Amino acid sequence: MRGGKRHYGKLKELYQAQLIQSYFDAGAKTEARESIRLLGEKYPRRAALLDELKTLDAKLAKAH
Repeated sequence: MRGGKRHYGKLKELYQAQLIQSYFDAGAKTEARESIRLLGEKYPRRAALLDELKTLDAKLAKAH
């Protein structure tokens, strides 16, 4: 199973970003942005996740 863990990790990161977007869209704006901050603190070495969170945070900041 080549790249299995790596592939799973990327799917998990994408899911987390989509879930945060769903919270924001449902009206939990503060909670969504706090989740972004907490995930960034929890996974400081996951560059792809941090990039995704940074992009999502900027998008949410504009919409807020």
